Amino acid sequence: MKKYINLNDINKGKGLVIHCHSWAVLEVILHGHSRITQEIHRLLQTICRMRKTCTMQRMPAHVGIEGNEATNELSKEARDLTTTSKAMLHSTTQTPLNDID
Repeated sequence: MKKYINLNDINKGKGLVIHCHSWAVLEVILHGHSRITQEIHRLLQTICRMRKTCTMQRMPAHVGIEGNEATNELSKEARDLTTTSKAMLHSTTQTPLNDID
């Protein structure tokens, strides 16, 4: 997490806003007990001690926010590549034995 959140940048500004389209993910961040959620909680506490705000906001997908739109496009491309790769892995080419030299 620390490599994605630069506390120096947050200190220069007003705080941090976390946008997410999934209620479930926001719930896990708020109430989870895994290693990653504990790390997120520590970072959020650090931000609060800096007297900066931290807001978590649910953002429906496809709402015209440039970063969100770019992420959606990249996800679609990755999904298409995965589908194509799987199709290629599972396709077979049959060659009659008498055609092999």
